[in-house]
Amino acid sequence: HDDAGLDLYSAENFVLKPRGWRVKYVAMWDNDAEGKKEFAKAQGFFGEREAKKFLLLPSENLRKKSFILQDLFAGGDLKMIKQELGIPTNTAFERTILMLYFSDKRKEILGKISDNTKKAIKHVYTKINELYQGSQNS
Repeated sequence: HDDAGLDLYSAENFVLKPRGWRVKYVAMWDNDAEGKKEFAKAQGFFGEREAKKFLLLPSENLRKKSFILQDLFAGGDLKMIKQELGIPTNTAFERTILMLYFSDKRKEILGKISDNTKKAIKHVYTKINELYQGSQNS
């Protein structure tokens, strides 16, 4: 999304750096109109071989046409995370996740998220692992 500052240029950096460092990676885009557009650009820029390491954010609900990272979190989970971190309720999603990642309370907070959120995140990790395993064979 534009507000996150992620465009093709930064996608190039996110892909070129791991490739240059020979780090194993998978690149993922939101599964909405903007994400699909950037995903297609990256596929064209990096080519078919590298694109095997790319995916759109998967959703368990196959009928859902648009799915973004925030959608992984069940209703009250983001609110609870913000409360636990002591940050304003209007804090942007990206900043909230970064603050959670670097928080000393991360493990405790993640233990409080709902089963729906855990299930959604597990589904994404499963798809990432499937793609990662498949891309290692090419």
